[in-house]
Formats: sequence, C-alpha cells, structure tokens
Amino acid sequence: MSSLLVVKFVSREEKPSLQSFSTGFENNCRSSRNDTAMDVNQIRRYHVQRKRLYRTATAMKVSRLLLALASFLTSWPCTGAFQPRRPPFAKSVHVSSNSARKTIRDRIARRAIARNIATRPKTYTSRPKTALLAVPAISVPAPGTFYMILLAVQFASQPLLTKRYAPPTIIRSTYVLAQDLFRMFTCVTLLIITGSWHSATASWKWSSAAVAAGLPALLYAVQNYCSLVAYQNLPPITYNVLNQTKTLSAAVCCYFLLRQRQSPYQIVALGVLLVAALVMESILPLPGIGKPQDPTLAGTATEKHKDHTASIDTDQKGVHWASGVLPVLAASGISGLAGALAQKSLQVQERNSFLFSGELAAISAVSLLISSLLGSPDGRRIRKEGWTKGWTWQTWIPLATNAAGGILVGLVTKHAGSVRKGFALIIGMFLSGVLQNVVGSERQVTSQQWAGGSLAALSLWLYTAYPMV
Repeated sequence: MSSLLVVKFVSREEKPSLQSFSTGFENNCRSSRNDTAMDVNQIRRYHVQRKRLYRTATAMKVSRLLLALASFLTSWPCTGAFQPRRPPFAKSVHVSSNSARKTIRDRIARRAIARNIATRPKTYTSRPKTALLAVPAISVPAPGTFYMILLAVQFASQPLLTKRYAPPTIIRSTYVLAQDLFRMFTCVTLLIITGSWHSATASWKWSSAAVAAGLPALLYAVQNYCSLVAYQNLPPITYNVLNQTKTLSAAVCCYFLLRQRQSPYQIVALGVLLVAALVMESILPLPGIGKPQDPTLAGTATEKHKDHTASIDTDQKGVHWASGVLPVLAASGISGLAGALAQKSLQVQERNSFLFSGELAAISAVSLLISSLLGSPDGRRIRKEGWTKGWTWQTWIPLATNAAGGILVGLVTKHAGSVRKGFALIIGMFLSGVLQNVVGSERQVTSQQWAGGSLAALSLWLYTAYPMV
C-alpha cells in the first residue's frame, strides 16, 4: 500500500492555470499587433511553457488515477477472517499526503471500534497438510461440451448401427412400432424423474391429446418408416447430408403455417443446403473434383474408388434413388410439416414437452397397430412370419441410440444453445464420413461426397449462427 501512496499530491492553490497563461499571452499579442513582428524566441518560450503546463496537468491526472486505484484496493474485502474491511479514501483527491494518511487512520480506527474488532479474539484455523507429490485433479468437461460430444457420436453412428442391426429382412412396421413404444416409455420415465407427472396429467384428456398430437403423430409414423428404408439403403454420410434438407422443409412450412420468417443469412444457408444435396448425388458435379488428374488426396481416392452414382449400373441406380434418396427426401419433407403442425398446436394450448412427445409416440404406435390389423403388406407378413421376423437382441441397439439422440438434442440445446448444437451436428456429419471409410463393408467416401458434406456443414452453421432477430 505504501508504493501506491508515494504520489506527490498537489493542492488546488498550487495547481497551475493553463487557461490564465494562454489568456495573458493572447492579450500581450493583441497589444503588440501594431508593433513589429513577434520575436521568434518569444514564440519558442511560449511553446516551451505550454509543454511544461501540459506535462504538469498530465502528472496531476496520473496522480488522481493512482489515488483512485489505491482507494479501490483499500476498499476491497480482506482475505483474513478477522481483518477489517478498509474504508475508501475521501472523495476529494486534491488533498495533501499527510491529511490523506490521517483521514485513513481515523476512519480505520472508527470502523474498528464500531465493529469491536479491537477486542475480538483472534482465531486461527490450521490448514490441511498437502503432500509433496499431489495427484493432479482430472478436469471434467462442462456438461454442455460433454453432451455435444455424445450427440456428435450418436449422430455419426446412427446410420451405421441401423443399417447393420436392422437389416431389410426385418418387418419395418414392427421396428417403427418398437421405436415408438421405446420413446413413449422414455418420456414417461422422464416425467416421473423430473417430478412433473402429476402436474402434466392433472387435466389430461384423450380428446385434447388427439387434437394436439393426432395429425403430427400420423405424419411422424410415415416419416419414421421412410427413414428406416433410407437407413437400410444409403451410405451414412449420404443419409446425414440429405436428411438435413428437413431444415429447408421446416422453414417453408413454418413460413406458410406460422408466418415465421427467416433472416437473410438463413435464406442463403437454405440455398447452400440445396446445392449440397445436389452435389452429394452428383446432379451438380463440381469442376476439378473427382478427376484422375486431381493431385489431392481426394483425387487419389477417386482413382481407387469411382464415384458413387457412376460406378453402379442403371438398375442399381434406380434402386438407389427409389429405396434411398426419395425416402429420405420424403422423410425430410414430412418432418418439416409435422414439426410446424406440432409447433402450431403447442402455441394454441401449452403442454409439457415430455407429455407431448409421449402423446406423439402413443398415437403413432396405435396407428401402426391399426394399419397392421387392417391388412397392410407388413400386416400380412406379420400374420405369416410373426412379429419378431429378423429380430435379434442387437436390433435394440439402434432403438436405444435413437431414443438417446432425442434426449441429447434437448440437453445440448439447454446447456450449450442451438448454435453449439449445430456445431455438434457438423462434427457428427464429418465423423460419419470417417466411420464410413473405417468400416470395411461400406463404400469409401468420394471427393464429391466430401464436398457435399462440407457445403451442408456450412449451411448448418449459417442457419444456426444467424437467426432471425
């Protein structure tokens, strides 16, 4: 504290007047206008004195700043358990050093007497002894970062897990039905854990649930069926990129149903997303990508593994479009429409989010059961081959990861925000390409697909980072 108080305080009487000096000099100049020209030495002396005055004024300002800093530091609470809180300095800074020290001593004494600090017994607490070689603490990441990592891994691995453990031999309606039942069980469990079961179901009625979640639940049932077909017939990175077109459909449906506009950056992002889908399917080939003379690593990979859509014959290409591309695009469009309808119904009547998700899953499961009983193609297969045709215990793995993905999306949005959720999905998109290259049964990712994935990641970042204000 002594180092801060070693400041030369200047009283108001000793404060030089720059204005008076300048005024006097100007008066002298006016009186000598009719005389000969001003002497050069007189002008130099004027500038020298003016610089001295400026230096003195600057020194005074610095001393005031140091004095204010000293008062702030002395008013900061002490770390000791029995040390008093030091009072700040006087408000006026134009005081001498002796009067400032005397003021500080008087105020400290008055505060000490008022708080009975002088007579308070001093108690000391012994500090715990630390070992010389202490084990460093393991830094656990924040919940938002941890949930983002889990969401990226789930987003990247979901297509691979579904394609491997839910083969085309399985009856798709039974898989979607089990998915809805699993989701409904998860929502009920979360309602009970969070303690909002009684408040959410106090005034619950079947009629209100059917009105709020009826049409969106039917659309979600069709979407889940189309998504399963696309999972079984598309490479992971292709599915993840094309599945992002649900953002485009959601924006269009929200605009027409809810009059919800998009920012200019979001409109550009939707255009980039459409270009990414076209590049991914080689409808819009990029110049210089995928050619044999490409010296990059992508060009080398293209020499070994030809383009995804050019290497298959016409029949396989038709199957690729009919059983892969069109189902995922249909699922994305239905997802946007169902999401807009669900948002509109939630705006009309407020409902618990877990309860609403459980209602969607329950109505979707009931609709699948009714369609199976009424003689749908899957219903005829169920009556002929049974409900568990093609099922193994491993089939429950993609069901569990899919349900966990929905929970992780909510946790990431809550703890990290929607922008960081977009970053997690971008990381998951590139991670799905890496996993596709690692898994031997999958086709290697081409440079055209990497370019489409990069454009989709750019559009996702633009859409989440620049929302409509």
